[in-house]
Amino acid sequence: MSIIIDMLYREYCRARLAEMRKQLLISAASDGIQQVPPVDREPCDPDDLGSNGVGKEPPTVG
Repeated sequence: MSIIIDMLYREYCRARLAEMRKQLLISAASDGIQQVPPVDREPCDPDDLGSNGVGKEPPTVG
């Protein structure tokens, strides 16, 4: 009886590890899609943000 339980436990652990590896691969792939913010720029102050949330808008000419 204990041999059957040992075999079932090993199979459960193997399946669980495979599932965890799959989740890690999925999360790593989706992280690569997201854009990384530029490192060389200083963070903007909230007063410096334009309506697009990126930075000051260019002055309008005319």
